[in-house]
Amino acid sequence: MAGVFRRLGGLTIAADDLGGSGVVMLRFAINGAQGEGFGNVLTLGQLPPGDYVVQYSAVDAMGNESALQEMRFTVAPAELNEVTRLYLPLMRSTSSGTCR
Repeated sequence: MAGVFRRLGGLTIAADDLGGSGVVMLRFAINGAQGEGFGNVLTLGQLPPGDYVVQYSAVDAMGNESALQEMRFTVAPAELNEVTRLYLPLMRSTSSGTCR
């Protein structure tokens, strides 16, 4: 996942070990700040405007940790959320095919 989001009301990271011993913890870092969440779903609240690097991995009940995953994205400032209209100059085609 990457891109620019106009609004991001929250971010959810979920993991499943597909019938193994079960995911017991998600480890994550947002812009370098480390954190942990217990269980297989982690939900973060609304993110303020800015650039983000989110790294995460899952740990199962046997202590196995998945490979580190990373996603980068931007939450646009509020002023970019508004609709902007742009009016272009009127172009007319002449009988000779040129535009004025």
